[in-house]
Amino acid sequence: MTSPYFAYGSNLNSAAWDAWCREKPVNPRSIEPLFPAWLPDHRVAFTRFSNARQSGVLDILPALGCLVPGVVFRVNPGGWPALHRKEGAPGAYRRISRTCLTRHGKAHSVRTYEVRPEQRRSFVPPTPAYLEIVKAGLEAWSLPHGHITRAAANLPPEPLDAVFVYGTLRRGQPLHHHLSGARAEIPTTASGRLFDCGDYPAMALPSPGATTLVHGELVLLRDIATLSELDEVEGFAGFSSEPSLFLRRLIEVSIEGGNVRRAWVYFGGTALGTPRSEIPSGDWLAHRANRR
Repeated sequence: MTSPYFAYGSNLNSAAWDAWCREKPVNPRSIEPLFPAWLPDHRVAFTRFSNARQSGVLDILPALGCLVPGVVFRVNPGGWPALHRKEGAPGAYRRISRTCLTRHGKAHSVRTYEVRPEQRRSFVPPTPAYLEIVKAGLEAWSLPHGHITRAAANLPPEPLDAVFVYGTLRRGQPLHHHLSGARAEIPTTASGRLFDCGDYPAMALPSPGATTLVHGELVLLRDIATLSELDEVEGFAGFSSEPSLFLRRLIEVSIEGGNVRRAWVYFGGTALGTPRSEIPSGDWLAHRANRR
């Protein structure tokens, strides 16, 4: 089965895609949208001039802690040749393999496109018409487009600086010193299951239909470089790498007043082995106190 495709730019706009398919002609149903997702540790940038659009066009670049919103598509027969043709691959863009994340903690292997390195410039301003096509596509999926506006103004990206911690990184725990420079630490909960691994816990996705909660703290980092330090502490080898002791993923947490915030979290990975038992309370601190 072919890998799905992750779109982050003009291909999110169904009207623009259909119009291009009619012109070529190409079957517009050669790709079918599945669900929104985020490309982690990347940012968008305008690095290439498109002769066809007479505009700067989008690219993706590595950027710790940043997220590129988009949509995962199923690729039907004829889909990849159509996408290659539209993206000008392999001359202008090249197809690459990446991992994207959903807001509820799942990861998906996908393929997407980036500008070929030798084709990149530092910044190529986009036209208002191209920006409108991309923003309308994002809005159709209720996805934010502030990152597009910032990139179009050649401003630095805004990384996700929130991390949900539930074990040894919590206040008063052995590894909390790695978060000593945090801007804030807010008590909160997230949907999931918590397991006892001996000296530390591991969080996992909730069982289907379950409403179990994990208790912890939402930490707002002062310096996004701390995320790289946490990756090392948690034994996270990368989004496309296995095995990892813990896996950095996206979740949504509930904070006081019923507000919901997106945050990074570290789930137990395959290198962790078999946990001892589930912690019914979902609270590592309370569980440790009772265990003593």
